[in-house]
Amino acid sequence: MLHVMKPELPDDLAQLWRKGAQAYLDKRLGDGAASDSADVEGVVVTGDAFGAIIGEAVRRRAGLIVIGAPASRGYTDMFVGTTSERVFRFSNTPVLMVRREAAGPYRSILSAFDGSEGSVRALKAAMAIAPKAEFRIVHAWRPPQTSVGDAETARSAIERENENLKPLIHKAATDALSSSEGSLAVDMIEDNPFVALRNQTGSADLLVLGTHSKGRLATTLSIGSLARHLLAEAACDVLVSRP
Repeated sequence: MLHVMKPELPDDLAQLWRKGAQAYLDKRLGDGAASDSADVEGVVVTGDAFGAIIGEAVRRRAGLIVIGAPASRGYTDMFVGTTSERVFRFSNTPVLMVRREAAGPYRSILSAFDGSEGSVRALKAAMAIAPKAEFRIVHAWRPPQTSVGDAETARSAIERENENLKPLIHKAATDALSSSEGSLAVDMIEDNPFVALRNQTGSADLLVLGTHSKGRLATTLSIGSLARHLLAEAACDVLVSRP
């Protein structure tokens, strides 16, 4: 459990802050915030929040970073530049953003899956967290813009492509979930991918996303437009993994 102090505090105030923060972490851990059988530790460090989180994850070889959702919700642009968004952009470790109070293990997992390296890695991370969950794989696509005369031809071509694509996606998801004890379903949906996934997050416990690898440039494009919007708008917890 990590708390990051601001580096510009005066020495006397910093000492008081550190002491108070450490006492708070120790109390929360002692009150049963973690399992009695877990190896837990409260850590207080000084620095930039984003850099400290990434640095501690690397130093401790963490398998997962868990963060809370930003205070502001419902506006995608307000999510850009937050500590959470920067952690998602730059972390090589899977990141879980928690929106809801835990009521038990994850049971219903929704995955935006296209068979890419990022989506496979994210699905494997979800399986490690919830091996007995029900996994629903969603592949959504936008209907193409066509003239009236070409609409029927385009639709027939898409249907044929999806018939060929569905077993490939199912196999990739099955391979990623090879150790899972839960169930698996694959849905092919003709709709805006953001709308299709956002509308279904209300009935899911966890949304799983893979992001595109576009370097480490400080741009929101490095996590992809779909991921950025869903991180800001999803109603459930979100797990994200870079390739």
